[in-house]
This record gives sequence, C-alpha cells and structure tokens, in this order.
Amino acid sequence: MCGRSLVWSRTSACHADDPGSNLGDRTTNQLLHRACYVIKRSLIYEAAERPFAKKFLSDRSTIYFESISVKLMKTASVKSKFGWVKVNGEKYEKDIVIHADGKVTKREKKKSKDLKPEYGHTPLSERELEFLPQEKFEALYVGTGHEAALPITPKAQEILEKYNAIILPTPEVINEIGKEKRKFVALIHVTC
Repeated sequence: MCGRSLVWSRTSACHADDPGSNLGDRTTNQLLHRACYVIKRSLIYEAAERPFAKKFLSDRSTIYFESISVKLMKTASVKSKFGWVKVNGEKYEKDIVIHADGKVTKREKKKSKDLKPEYGHTPLSERELEFLPQEKFEALYVGTGHEAALPITPKAQEILEKYNAIILPTPEVINEIGKEKRKFVALIHVTC
C-alpha cells in the first residue's frame, strides 16, 4: 500500500460491505477510529515533525499522512438548490468541479466565455475538460442546471461520450452522486 509498514494495510483497503474483509458489521466510525490508531502508532514521530502530515479530512472519511491514504468507502454528501451547491457541508454559489480526490474547484467557465454569443449561455466546452485525462475516476457526472439549460459544445459532447458521462439536470445528478460508491468527477452547474 505504501513504503512504510502499516499493520492494517489489508483491512484499510477493504470496503465495509466486502464479505471477504473480515470487517463484519463495523461502522465507518469504528473503522476510521481503528485506522487512526494504527497510522498514529506507526507514524507518531513523523507526524509530530511535519505539521502538513496531520491533515485530517473527516468529511471524506479519509486520513492523509503524507503519501499514506486510507480511504473508507463513504459517499460524498452533495445537496443543491437553485443558485448553490453544498459539498460535504461547504456551500458554493458558483459552478463547481468535484475532482476524483474529493477536492472541489470552481468551474473554469472563462475558457468558454467567448462562445456565449453563439449559445446564449456560456456552454461547457472541450477547453474546460482538459483536466479529465489527469483524473483517476470511474464515473463522470455533468449537472446541466436545475432547468437543464447548460449547453454543451459538440466537441465537449464527444469527450463526455468517450468517458460514458452521465449528463442530467443538476437535481438528478445530485441524486445519482448520493448513490455513487466509485471514484467520480462531477461538473455541476448551479443555476438554470
């Protein structure tokens, strides 16, 4: 799993519902507590010397200690109303991209701004999708707005088809993301 000895490496990579994992009916919190204990025990001195190694992201049920990442399968919490989207408790009032590692960034719609006169709305263009080859994901979602008004350029449509993207109005995409267990990338338009 990583270059350091980690007692719990087999178990930490398992899904809680994996029958072969010997995890039984432990809750995510119990698994997270156990992972914290084992990692803390093996890296306590290193973490004390490197403050950046203490970063803990409870909203993604992930513990990062430098190059060690223990991921417990937990769905991202995403909610939306017209004009905003909330990801793991943090509210965004602009279009966003949820990356495969859980990071949320603002959609780079400036790259497509020059196409607005042609479409009547800033479309999702292939220029905004240049980051996709660097992502490691299994599912791709595009939320086209609450009224499904986000236009998609033909070249962007081709790229999205290559990745078997799920393109739906934002409320429907939010529902699908809520059920998703795989690593995913999502582009979410928050208005019309």
